[in-house]
This record gives sequence, structure tokens and C-alpha cells, in this order.
Amino acid sequence: MYVVEIILGTIVALGILITVHEFGHFWVGRRCGIHVLRFSIGFGPALYKWVDRRKTEYVIAFIPLGGYVRFLDSAADEVPPEMEKYEYNRKPLWQRIAVVLAGPVANFILAIFLLWVSMLFGERGIAPVIGEVIDRSPAAIAGIKSGDEIIAIDDKRTPTWRAVSIQLANYIGSSGEIHVQVMPHGGSVMRRTQIPVYQFLSAARAPNPIHELGLRRYIPPVPPIIAAVESGSPADIAGLVLGDYLQSVNGEELPSWQDWVKYVRAHPNETMDVIVLRAVDSATIPMRQNSHEKLRAPHTLQVTPAAVHQNGATFGRVGVTVASPTYPPSMQRTQHYNIFSAFVAALQKCIDLLYMTINILGKMIVGDVALSNISGPVMIAKLAGDTFAAGFLIFINFMAFLSLSLGVINLLPIPVLDGGHLVFLLIEGMKGSPLSLRVRAFATQMGMALLFTLLLFTVYNDILHG
Repeated sequence: MYVVEIILGTIVALGILITVHEFGHFWVGRRCGIHVLRFSIGFGPALYKWVDRRKTEYVIAFIPLGGYVRFLDSAADEVPPEMEKYEYNRKPLWQRIAVVLAGPVANFILAIFLLWVSMLFGERGIAPVIGEVIDRSPAAIAGIKSGDEIIAIDDKRTPTWRAVSIQLANYIGSSGEIHVQVMPHGGSVMRRTQIPVYQFLSAARAPNPIHELGLRRYIPPVPPIIAAVESGSPADIAGLVLGDYLQSVNGEELPSWQDWVKYVRAHPNETMDVIVLRAVDSATIPMRQNSHEKLRAPHTLQVTPAAVHQNGATFGRVGVTVASPTYPPSMQRTQHYNIFSAFVAALQKCIDLLYMTINILGKMIVGDVALSNISGPVMIAKLAGDTFAAGFLIFINFMAFLSLSLGVINLLPIPVLDGGHLVFLLIEGMKGSPLSLRVRAFATQMGMALLFTLLLFTVYNDILHG
């Protein structure tokens, strides 16, 4: 079933994003009077195609990793005299620039629209209340304490953990101080402090800024009752099942789910004796601890956590999850918008995400952030499947971020990409004539080689760290 979700999520996400991008080129090209020979979604052999009354061929191709719009172009086509006025290269420079920019701009517009739709449903999150501060960590040095709530970072309000993550992401690869405003949750006295960082997460793969600062989110105590077991995981092999109440491990009682997680993470590759209380009637899953003894029978199982290596650390994992914790109303943040305020909020979020994307991409280029953080088609497909399964709002937020990223990447000055074509046009504007076909062909070949190398690198990254 998970494979189906990956396939469906990838087809829907990439299908929409690529179609919107190419439609941007197509729509502006036609408005400028340029004849469109082909509009293709995907590359390679055609799965389906048709021709409209303007003799434009529409293609859905086999390889869904991109698309293209082919305009009538004297550099590649024989152009009859009666069609010369519809030819791409005969159009004014500003119109050709508009056609090139239209694809990325269409992606930015789609991102704003998707975020606007998301905002219409309201913005929900959990207040960034700190559960634990690791000793001698940057946050501890700054005087942040357990129970503090992060009110703002760099004077930008952070009502939820998501907002905190976005603000902290801008510091990845940086050295200096992070300016934070905190106050005890439910209190009224705010404190300003500075968290020192040096080359913050510059070498980390899949960086977690919150953990790196030594902060742990507050999570309400959760009963250690298994809500799901991953197929083929150590837990599945050991015989743990949905609804099992984890009573003890190696003789140590487990008051909460958090205690179980800490124990498992600390014992990779070590066989543990786990006593679970299993419902006698499988249809009855008690949720109060005082009812476990009456409705459940004890079972002793042996579980060996798998060793997971991440960011230089090794920890145990068994492949079970728990039901989401229930946060008190005081920690739940819900913001409702009308049709107009939702658009303003979506535009602001789009600007924040765009800044974060460009900032991190720039730091990757100059070497301040590890290139291992670049994700490719394998990771995109996985995220598409995960978010597709997680629900409509999570999926469209993922698509909004992906659309923004696609727009930014296409503006990079690499031949083959829109940014490369834009560079050619700007050079033409400065020198008064286009670059020679030989120069453009050579640059295009180099661009294709660079993109192919980058594709192989990202696939390697995804497989190595996936």
C-alpha cells in the first residue's frame, strides 16, 4: 500500500508542478504571438498525444521528470515565409525574456495559491514550549530553561514549532548569535537572549536546528501503547502487535512512551526482554493505565533494536509508533483567516520559504552547507508518498514548497534551465546580437552534463541516506 501512495503522490505532485511550469511558458508564448509546435509533459516515448486546431502537438511522455514547450525556432526548424512572424527568434527581446521567466513565475503563483487554500482551512500548530535543555548545549549557555516558550527569533513571532524551524533554518551554515525571545509558558515576563553558533549544521545531513541547539520539545506524557508496527521491523519480528501496552524492559518499568523511546535509542543491537500486556479480547484496547491488569494478559518478548547511524550518532530503533499526544488547549495554536487575510498570510509564508530556499541554496554553492543535503527524485517521491498519505493539507503544503523550489532551481544560470536561457538573452541585449549557435550548443551540452551529474549525485545521496 505504501508503494501505491508513493506512486500516486509522485504522479499528482510532479504532474501538476510540471504542467503549471510549462503552461506558463506556453501561455505567455501564445500571448506574444509565437507558434507552439509541441507541449510535452515528460520526456521520451509518447504515451498519449493529440493535435489542436492551431497544429500544436500535446504529449504525455514516459519519463515524468520534466517537460518542455517547443516553439517555432529558425535555429532548429525550416520556417516558411508565411510563418516567420510567429517564429520565436523574431520576437522582441523583452517578449522572449517574458516567455523564459513565465515558467518559474507560474510555479511561484501556484505556491501562493496552494498556501492560500491551506490558510483558508486555518493554520494550526503546537506552541514552541521547551521540554528539556541539554546540559552545556548552546541553548543552556544562553540561559534557556525547560518550560520556556520561544516567542520570537530575530523579532519575528514564532507561535508554533513550524515557525521556529523556518526561522532557525536561515542560520544553517552561519556563525554568530541567534537572537531569541523567550518567556515561561503561561507567564508574562519576556527575556531576550543570544544563542551562540559556529558553522551551524554546515556538515549535517538532514539538519535538525532545534536539536542541534540542545532543545527538546515538550511532549505530554503518553501511555506506552503501540499504535502501529512497521512491517519487517525488529518489533514485527519479535511479535509486538497493535495495542500492546509496554509494561517493562529488562525489568525497568515504563511509566510513559518517552521512557520506552529513551531506552530503545540507548541500546542498539542489544537484545531486550520486554513484558507487554496484551488485550485478552483484541477488540478491547484500554487507554487508562489502571485498567491494564484487568483486561490484559502479560507476554514476554525479546526485541533487538536495529542500529541507526545518523549525523555521526548511533541509536536504536524497533519500528513502532504511538498515538499522537494530546496537548492542552493552552498549547494549541489556531489562526483563522478570511479570504483576504488568508492571501496576505500565504504571500508572507511564500516570501519566508523563498528566502529560506535561496539562502540555503546560496550557502550550498559557497560551501557553508553540506551538498549531502541536496535531495533528488528518490527522496522527492518518498516525501510525496508520505505527505499524500498524511492528508490533503499536508500534501498541498508540500507541493507549495516543491513548487517554490522548482521555480528557484529553474532560475539558476545553467544552460538548459530557464536561468541559462535568460543569461543568453541578457548577453544578446548587451552585445546587440545573439550568441553564435556553436557557443550556445556547447554551453547547452555542458549544462546537460552538469545536470546529469547532479542527478546521479542526488540519487546516490537519496539511496545512501534514505
